[in-house]
Amino acid sequence: MPAISSSMPASAFAEVPMYADMTPATLQRLMNMLSENVLPTTPYFFHTATFAFLVILWAFTLGISGAMAFLFGKRYTGMNFDQRRTSDIYILNCVLTTTAAALQFASMGAFSLDFHTFQFKLLRVAATLIASNYVFEMIYRPRMRYPMIAHHLLTLFLIMLSLSVLYEVKDPSILLSGNCLMFLATLEQP
Repeated sequence: MPAISSSMPASAFAEVPMYADMTPATLQRLMNMLSENVLPTTPYFFHTATFAFLVILWAFTLGISGAMAFLFGKRYTGMNFDQRRTSDIYILNCVLTTTAAALQFASMGAFSLDFHTFQFKLLRVAATLIASNYVFEMIYRPRMRYPMIAHHLLTLFLIMLSLSVLYEVKDPSILLSGNCLMFLATLEQP
């Protein structure tokens, strides 16, 4: 497979099976999207946004805790610390994974091989939501079972690997595979 470059004509990819059925306009958009200079391995691309988002998640979780105490009173405040934290994180999980799933469904048009920039951006935001959610859960919850910690760490590894490989290999099938794998993370919540 030839390396994708935004300066190459779309016709250069006509004989590659993955690109054979794509229109020249779709190929050109795909080449422009995959030729970005900002990569997931760039230190300021993902990490700064994730840190800021973790602070936002912490503030949001404080709001959830306050709302639960207001709505349920003694039933909530009477729970022990671990139970309150776990219930807060479950509500946060449902909010974030529902949002991530909606973003993934909005980018489903990529499966027709008609790629658009917004699909890449939506999936990056969904990946950031899931990754931040898992990191925050591991920090916020006082106790977690080892299988859940392993699940979170493996999911984080797969997200980082998929994003890095997508921009290094420049193969759009990785975008589609990553979207399918992320559905496992987004649709596991109650």
